[in-house]
Amino acid sequence: MTKIQQDRKASLDIRAARVKKELKSSTYQKMISRIGEDFDESVARFMYQLSKDSKLQAHAHLVNLSTRLDYNEFISTSNQSL
Repeated sequence: MTKIQQDRKASLDIRAARVKKELKSSTYQKMISRIGEDFDESVARFMYQLSKDSKLQAHAHLVNLSTRLDYNEFISTSNQSL
């Protein structure tokens, strides 16, 4: 290996170690958890509103979209609180 290749590998190893350390930190874990919860809540609200609008206005395309997005009813059954 040339000196440049060795330096590059060393630099990449340092960066990889830094990223691994950050991924294991509790701050990062909490942030990812919060983002996941926010996303799930936003999707649930969207699906609730879509379902409500499709029933109130009887638009076939909204019913079709709602069915396609929640084809296995995972979202609608896991977010009964909305």
